Amino acid sequence: RLWLLNEIDEINGKIKQSIDLSKTNPSFNSNDLTIKSNSLSYGTYQFIFRLILNENNKIYVNHTFVRITSSGIAIFAFENGISSITIGKSQMFKLDPIKYSIDFDNLISFDSFKFKFYCEK
Repeated sequence: RLWLLNEIDEINGKIKQSIDLSKTNPSFNSNDLTIKSNSLSYGTYQFIFRLILNENNKIYVNHTFVRITSSGIAIFAFENGISSITIGKSQMFKLDPIKYSIDFDNLISFDSFKFKFYCEK
């Protein structure tokens, strides 16, 4: 394998577990690694890249640490992320943050949120 992946314990810095993505990740044995969304839990990971040169059987190793964190939420009252609108007299509009807001990690239900709206001149 070209890539090795370890989950790191953030408290003591030691390896919690080695993760084998070779069965679920087609890029695992190529130079460019692509990780599918939501395939790793939040936390710190050590990505190790190993290159073996056949001519002299030398092994080169490079590693980097990656921390995966929550992406958060984006609250929008209007479609397409518009944050304000201008309307004419006697026109209707609908504020629907439950429909148009985004939880990038699918952690919450917007039905449990309470919204307050204010108008300004």
